Amino acid sequence: DFGKIIRMRRRLKDAYTSERDFYRRYHRHGLNVALHAVAVPCEWASFLVVSYLVASWLPLVLAAVAGAYYVLLLPPWESRLGVVAAAAQLAMACGVRAWAEALQSACLVFGSAGLVYVGSWVVQVGVGHALVEGNKPGMVEQLTVNSVVLSPLLAWDVELFCSS
Repeated sequence: DFGKIIRMRRRLKDAYTSERDFYRRYHRHGLNVALHAVAVPCEWASFLVVSYLVASWLPLVLAAVAGAYYVLLLPPWESRLGVVAAAAQLAMACGVRAWAEALQSACLVFGSAGLVYVGSWVVQVGVGHALVEGNKPGMVEQLTVNSVVLSPLLAWDVELFCSS
């Protein structure tokens, strides 16, 4: 039924708009938005590289699922962001594969991923929120699977950059 597809698409769009509005309330300063545009993908990449330790194909599957979700939320006829972010997800999946294979040790992969993860949180929370914005991260109030999966997309949302 085409009507069901339209309603589902509208619900997805509303969910994204709600997440973006929530994100915007905690990311008002341009410097914090820019810090997150770099640190959030680093955090996501650290998650993807650890998933490589579980199964070498897993980062690609996770990136493809996240990318497909982004395109569903922001189809090409509405915004290029969904497609660009989906491509970036796939590029990150390839990059983390190279990262993991270059280190050739699960211990080194896990340790380096931990350093990147902690470093990205220090940049986001310690610098972006505490020093620049003077607020707490929004995820303290609202942490959902959706907010985690959407975090790279939200961090790259040009509308957020333009409104900061």
